[in-house]
Amino acid sequence: MFHNHPVLPNHRPLAIAHRAGNDLDRAAEAIADGADMLETDIWPFHGRLEVRHTKTIGPLPIYWEKWYIDSIGGRPMHLAELLEGTPVRARLFLDLKGRFPRLGHRVVRAIQRIQPEREMVICGRGWRQLDAIATVPNVHIFYSVGDEDELGQVWSKLESRQDRAVSINHGLLTEETVARLNDLGTTIIAWTVNDPAVARTLFELGVDGFTTDNRELLTQIVRFRERAFDTEAMAELPEEPNKKGDE
Repeated sequence: MFHNHPVLPNHRPLAIAHRAGNDLDRAAEAIADGADMLETDIWPFHGRLEVRHTKTIGPLPIYWEKWYIDSIGGRPMHLAELLEGTPVRARLFLDLKGRFPRLGHRVVRAIQRIQPEREMVICGRGWRQLDAIATVPNVHIFYSVGDEDELGQVWSKLESRQDRAVSINHGLLTEETVARLNDLGTTIIAWTVNDPAVARTLFELGVDGFTTDNRELLTQIVRFRERAFDTEAMAELPEEPNKKGDE
């Protein structure tokens, strides 16, 4: 059972390019591939809205991720640069990072100032940030769910929404959970799904779409949509897809 969402196309499954909005070259590539959305990580830093997946060490311009330092003293792209470097029609899946209470408002104001006509699809695990902007015109929120505690708390949030949507760790999507989300009429985006076999299982359960690093999987979905996981289509995919984690 799949559900229409006011800002998303009606075809299923949906293909979301993981981190594609963090770099203009990757964004252009994902748009050319036909991705339905470009996942984009937004951090506030020193009064700016930076577009990056990496974290910082306090106020220092040292960017790191898990086991490595990405750069020292570098300058990540800013949200304004991403907006100006991508067409308004491109759907950005903006993932608010950190627990900064006013981040949602800051992102919305920045987009309204630069591209007031752009529809905003915004997710994050800081749900207070999302609730604060949920009634703003052109804003569509997805509650991000990353662990069992958040899954237990999201039901009351969804019940209070008209357009219900989640971006959820695919490991939490049991048959029972997907069925309950579908009963509520929830649009379900699973992250981060790089294995075609996992994507097929989740799609058969009723998941609407996938955030993925696997370009071959993304282009396969775009090409075949509801037939993307048929035997013939699956045979065209590499046996060992690229796998990365997310948060």
